[in-house]
Amino acid sequence: MSVEDTDKIDIITKGEDGAVTLFITDHLPWGDGAHLVALQAKLNRYLEFVESGQHLEHGDVAPGAPVRIKVVAKFPPDDEGEQFLFKAGEITAPMGVALTYEVAG
Repeated sequence: MSVEDTDKIDIITKGEDGAVTLFITDHLPWGDGAHLVALQAKLNRYLEFVESGQHLEHGDVAPGAPVRIKVVAKFPPDDEGEQFLFKAGEITAPMGVALTYEVAG
């Protein structure tokens, strides 16, 4: 699965600290508006997944456990991509969802 599969959760894990991490695998190059649209749709799906409590059904997750969404990108984000990820993180934080990204080149 990937960022283009906007209706699916790519990977979900539960850490030793009890936190749930939802991974988005992003293999697309930056600089394409379609990429940001796909990433936004994917993030929205992930937030719906958390808000509905579906993440609690995976691996005996306790209610109130920390939730993280981690975008693992093949390519470093351009300026527009960095701004998007920063703003998305500002939106998810008050929802109790930490948004991070890493480049796994």
